Amino acid sequence: MPDLIDFLRRISMKRCKFKKMDVFAGDKSYGNPAAVFYPDEILTSDEMQKIGYELKDFVSEAVFIFNDDSGKADYYLRYFSCEREVPFCGHGTVGALYDMLKSSEDKRPVITIRTMKGILEIENRINLEDSVYVTAPEAVFYDYNFDKNEVSAALNIDTSAVSDKLQLKAVNVGQDILLVPLKSLDDVVSCSPDYDSLRKYCLSHNIEIVNIYTEDVNYPQNFIRSRVFAPGFGYLEDPATGSANSALAYFLKKENVWDGSPFTIEQGMDKANPSLVRIIFKNNRVLFGGKAKTRIDGYYFLV
Repeated sequence: MPDLIDFLRRISMKRCKFKKMDVFAGDKSYGNPAAVFYPDEILTSDEMQKIGYELKDFVSEAVFIFNDDSGKADYYLRYFSCEREVPFCGHGTVGALYDMLKSSEDKRPVITIRTMKGILEIENRINLEDSVYVTAPEAVFYDYNFDKNEVSAALNIDTSAVSDKLQLKAVNVGQDILLVPLKSLDDVVSCSPDYDSLRKYCLSHNIEIVNIYTEDVNYPQNFIRSRVFAPGFGYLEDPATGSANSALAYFLKKENVWDGSPFTIEQGMDKANPSLVRIIFKNNRVLFGGKAKTRIDGYYFLV
């Protein structure tokens, strides 16, 4: 009888089709987890935020995908971290669209999504290379001179590790991202910032994400190694990131370091087993892409 009562109580709750996806996973890396929700009934912003909070320490963001009733796009996506709604989440978008297109009969080469950052195009390359590509929001570059010593202290690295080849630069592609060039692969993988110190620095400088990177890679077929820290969203490190790496790609193109040909970013602290984020350039826009693996498939009940 208790089992029946519990069952009756549960079916009266709101529930969502739910998948836990590992996005940008390499052969031996787990990529970046995202929770993808397909609501079959209306959810309030508070309910979606509650889910985002409940999934803290399980995934970095929860993505909710709806049909776009505005008629402006095919789908409408909203994103929630454990702390707040965010305008755009790159890896969450790849995970959601990869799963949806992989499991549907939709073979259109391009579909559109509506986000808080506007209408974005998604390239369906499932049949060509088992990937989807997301058009990153247009980049906004900030003219602000960051102090190398302060940034080094916030990241808990020696100032000598910061490269002078490119400047420290803040870019917005949905989030405010600080790009920090380092000299070597060892400098990147050994970086071990303190969460509270880095969060304090980011909040005082209106930065949400810090992307440290180098052209010194572990695998010669790749172009950049990066690591991404996101204390502005309530956690230290993002293991594989679309937004932060697209901001970096826009900056490298602007500085003529990148010629616009396709390349791959290896990301993460594990030198030999990075996550892999693919970058292309089309119609003056950066697109980032990859694939995802389904780890959990079921329903999420709202209590």
